[in-house]
Amino acid sequence: MASWRGGLWAALCAGALGCDGEAEAPASCDALGQRLAVGERAVDPEINVECTCTADGPRCQPWDGTYDASGPSDGGRLIDAGAVPPDARAAADQGGAADAGPLDAATDRDARPPPPCPTTRPGGGCAAPDQQCLYGEPFTCCVRDYPAEQVCTCVGNRWQCVDHNATCLADPVGRACRREAQVCETWQRLQADRGADARFAPAWDGDVAQCIAGDMGDAWRQRALARLNDWRLLADLPAVTTTLNRDELAQACALAIHARGGITHTLTPADPCYSEDAARGA
Repeated sequence: MASWRGGLWAALCAGALGCDGEAEAPASCDALGQRLAVGERAVDPEINVECTCTADGPRCQPWDGTYDASGPSDGGRLIDAGAVPPDARAAADQGGAADAGPLDAATDRDARPPPPCPTTRPGGGCAAPDQQCLYGEPFTCCVRDYPAEQVCTCVGNRWQCVDHNATCLADPVGRACRREAQVCETWQRLQADRGADARFAPAWDGDVAQCIAGDMGDAWRQRALARLNDWRLLADLPAVTTTLNRDELAQACALAIHARGGITHTLTPADPCYSEDAARGA
């Protein structure tokens, strides 16, 4: 794999990226479809390549996903203008350099559609200036309307995300209105699903007689977690999630409680199917 990657980068630098092959040190380089002055850098996140123009020609390497804050972003590609010689930069500004290449970010950005939004709320670096992605449904907070529960915007090559639920709840009027709507919606859903919950098969594979904790089916666990979080919402408590370790403790506890025939938070060695995991789970 390493040799294949090395060959790929060598092939890109020799041909596809347009390295200059002159015997004399070039004043500029062709890389990633751009004419770069010596010291200038370009990045193309679509193929994860970063090229720097040197006196010996372009030097290209895999891109690590970060941008230099000093360089402006151009339609997903970064041009580090800070390293461009002053005379070359002035010529480009005056439109007099024949090899300066297209530096109009707006024109290039319009020619390339923005990349698709990540399927889940993103984090870290991004390459599409001002790209905005919506997550969740639109909702009304009484004090204002929101286009989605979460909005993430690419600012300065970093994702910045805003939780509109939190924004709404931070406003006293919005919190009261949002809370009332959530409680009503949750209660109505609980009432409508009571029959379905009663018919749902838990698919437990444990055994009380042999004190085998076993496990429940994933569908049942997810349904139980959803119901638990519904009741926590009614009690104005934050939602919880599951972890493998706590699932195992909960199964051991459930086995001991089932064998005991009554609920308690203080299991003792005298209880049937007692174990340290069951006591911790309780």
